[in-house]
Amino acid sequence: MRLYIKRREEDAVRAIGNWTLIYGRRKTGKTTLVKRNLRMDLYILIADPGNAITLDDRLMRR
Repeated sequence: MRLYIKRREEDAVRAIGNWTLIYGRRKTGKTTLVKRNLRMDLYILIADPGNAITLDDRLMRR
């Protein structure tokens, strides 16, 4: 069982109504925040300048 501590930004993230870019330092919980609080049509993680990964772990190359 994993422990999840509620973040103060969760209510603001749930209120997002359109396309949004979320960025910040590494290892701060951005991915978990988005996955737990947003309904997504499309989720893409930019892995490096030439690659991206979708929510279902498909690799997209430029």
